[in-house]
Amino acid sequence: MVNVEITITKDEILQTLRNKSDFIKLEYLERQLKKNLPAEIRKDVFSIIAEIYTNKSWYNMAAKNYNNAAELSKTFKEKREFYFASVLNFIKARSFLEADDAFTKLLVLSTDKEKQEAKENYVSLFLSEAEKYFKEKNYVNSITFFSRVLEKISLKDARSSEVKKNLVMLYEMIGKPGEATKIRQSM
Repeated sequence: MVNVEITITKDEILQTLRNKSDFIKLEYLERQLKKNLPAEIRKDVFSIIAEIYTNKSWYNMAAKNYNNAAELSKTFKEKREFYFASVLNFIKARSFLEADDAFTKLLVLSTDKEKQEAKENYVSLFLSEAEKYFKEKNYVNSITFFSRVLEKISLKDARSSEVKKNLVMLYEMIGKPGEATKIRQSM
């Protein structure tokens, strides 16, 4: 059997998807992935699927598809963008190990300046999720994210004391004064 590459463009795919429900779009895109498409089109299909999953708040699936798109990308810049989107979605899905793996892949592709910026953005993602959960009064998840921030930043970092203060307050709010005291002692 001869493997014949299917020739279809991203614009043709987008045209087909116009005015379709998300589930019909996903079904169509999954069928396209089963065909022998060129790598560039496969990357576009994974990217479109990831966007749909992100819009539906299916973050874990979105992250996996962004990861797949990154693997097929040809430029370092595009790979970094897809890996960062993957990291963002894994964090929102609270899949921290997968987020760390995708972040490591992103760092490998980065210059020293880009690495520093990426690390700052990585910590900021955790902080924003922690603050989001705090505003939603979901204190346990907020604690989880603030704790992850402490693992990611240096104790010399100015944000460290602020994060610890937030953790102390949150532990007291959920009725765990022992945990709050441990953190207070480390300040």
